[in-house]
Amino acid sequence: LCGDVRAGLSAMRTALDDARNSPAFRAVLAHTVRLGSVINFGTAKVDADDGHIAAVSGFGLDALSRLALFRAPGNARITLLHVLVAQVLVADTDLPRRLVEEMGNVHKAAKRPISQLAEEIGAFAREADHATACSSCRVANPMDVVATSLSSLSERAAAEALALREQLKETRESAKAALSFFALPAKEKEIDAKALELCQLLSEFLSVFEKTQREITRNPNLAAVCHSGAHQASLKAAGPRTGNSPKTAGEVSEGGA
Repeated sequence: LCGDVRAGLSAMRTALDDARNSPAFRAVLAHTVRLGSVINFGTAKVDADDGHIAAVSGFGLDALSRLALFRAPGNARITLLHVLVAQVLVADTDLPRRLVEEMGNVHKAAKRPISQLAEEIGAFAREADHATACSSCRVANPMDVVATSLSSLSERAAAEALALREQLKETRESAKAALSFFALPAKEKEIDAKALELCQLLSEFLSVFEKTQREITRNPNLAAVCHSGAHQASLKAAGPRTGNSPKTAGEVSEGGA
């Protein structure tokens, strides 16, 4: 039990820290900002060399996986996510591999909520307390092998419970840092749930990103279509400017991510 809980806490901490520190993820976010800017303002304004460059101020992390929902008119195989992945591959063919490598822990973290791990730690701590209580009830006797074993067991269990509580505290600190970094507000009692939601969003995006990359890699013509100026223009016309669009403001800015 302890080993499994430690592994769960470690996976969550690593995933949250990786999300903040991954250079590959930062690069993908920068490409996403550019894609959203082109969609909303056009290539000419985004690439303007007169100092008046137009760009979206930010987008919600939930917009990342929803890029797969925006399809091109006349070719339902092409989505905004295809365009993003093709754009990334042209800029750096190794970036997708680094993204998967640096962010892979989010899949494990998305399946082990902090709240569940906290409950398991609480249950173990209660068992440790019970063992300590049983040990203290026995009369000290060096010849009593059972008492000696029980005392040793209770001491180890108490130390393990203390260590697990400390790791849980560290994991929640990592969660706070990640939520703050991505500008996802959370009250103290919401941190566990918000951290899980963040990991699930990132896990979902990483999965659809990998799937889209495989599709493009298997079909070079698909990448060529994604990069054609005419096709980008048609995507721009087709993408609805609603809350589901990459134009969604604020949560993740270029500076913050």
